[in-house]
Amino acid sequence: MNERRPCILLYNPISGHGHLDSWNCLFVGILVERGYDVLCLTPNSTRLESYLAEKGLAASGRAQILPWDIPGQPQDQRTRWQKLGDSYISQRPESIPAARMSWLEQIKRNLLCVAFRGARLARGALRRSRHEVRRALHRVKVVLGMPDESGYLCPGDMARRVSAAMPEARVRPDFLFIMYMDMFKTCIRDWHPLANLVGLPWGGIRFAPRAMKGGKPTEEYYGLPGLRGMCLLDEAACRRHQDALPAKVFQFLPDITYSSLPEREPKLVAELRARAAGRAVVFLGGSLDSRKNLADFSRLARMADPTRWFFALVGRVYRDTLSDEDKRELEALAAHDAGNVLLHMDFLDDERDFNAMMHASDILFAVYKGFPYSSNMLSKAAHLRRPILVSDRYLMGELVRRYGIGLVVPEDDPTAALTALEELQARPVPEEAYASYCNDFSAQSLGDALEQFFRLCLRRYQ
Repeated sequence: MNERRPCILLYNPISGHGHLDSWNCLFVGILVERGYDVLCLTPNSTRLESYLAEKGLAASGRAQILPWDIPGQPQDQRTRWQKLGDSYISQRPESIPAARMSWLEQIKRNLLCVAFRGARLARGALRRSRHEVRRALHRVKVVLGMPDESGYLCPGDMARRVSAAMPEARVRPDFLFIMYMDMFKTCIRDWHPLANLVGLPWGGIRFAPRAMKGGKPTEEYYGLPGLRGMCLLDEAACRRHQDALPAKVFQFLPDITYSSLPEREPKLVAELRARAAGRAVVFLGGSLDSRKNLADFSRLARMADPTRWFFALVGRVYRDTLSDEDKRELEALAAHDAGNVLLHMDFLDDERDFNAMMHASDILFAVYKGFPYSSNMLSKAAHLRRPILVSDRYLMGELVRRYGIGLVVPEDDPTAALTALEELQARPVPEEAYASYCNDFSAQSLGDALEQFFRLCLRRYQ
């Protein structure tokens, strides 16, 4: 008799950011294919619905997309009060005392007008003081080396959303799995609503675990009894975390990717091919922040022979994260008039279009700066059979050396990068190197790892 697979409630806190939606789709698809019932909470279900239909999984009945919006949310009451306040502050007809009204009603409306105006002034002063306090705290945290979590997601909102969606679930979930734990606050008190409102055993995936202090993880939520374990994309980090917290489950997940191509060639790909006109294309894409080493990519594009090399930079630029050097070099690249650069400074709506841009390129540039984590660009490179250039440090450099799917160079040496480009052109990556990487970083290996994670998390506490 087959053992019943647990029902997994998968919470995806973000949508509309390329491969983040794709990871959510991959996890849901893999679990459904393996016979799990999956409840899905995601801000925008369109991409997930399309993916399930594409894979022929929509009719299985095992995946249920739960409503994201919370009916009767407290914000609704606050919104009503704000509208009422606007009415009195703006002296709209419905709030102005009229002579025909009783003196009691006139007094009430006058008092409400004074109260709302006073409340708005106080709220403005409070907002300004909070802003100054946040700025001061940010400066202190920078000096002390502490993470600033002011812009992180609140777990309490997730807890209320999960609790409100549960009555709609066809199957009672056994485990809550949270995508992108990196986006949530780590203070333990912020996570108490999850235990109080939901009460499910839970875990998730963290893409970039913080550095340990004194041999212990610094994320406070690891102290919660309901947290059974965490999935990481770095085997060495998994071992360190498991040694530090033996009562929890730390599972290595292979960093796989969505590598499908669109049925029709996107316009941007056609433009790339036309403008490159047979020259070798070097591609850098994704979220273009300080880690992406825009300065060196810009220098590389300007120093390369424009009759032989073409450079494509595709993605949304987060200028507030860039160094002055990055900004200066990016401006120089935009002004470069050698005719060997394509700039598209925003996300592509469909990740398949992003994949098509890489497939139309010859070499992928991923010489990230100070980036010790995993990147699914390695899986994209292997599945699309495109050599990749990475930093000679950290995990990405280690994996490229191990599998031979590209070359490694120093993070701040565009001359070495240009030499590596020439070498990759002269000596292509052998097919067996790509095949070996794809075998180890596959949907099969990810599914096996996820099954082991759920089995250990639930068995250990039964």
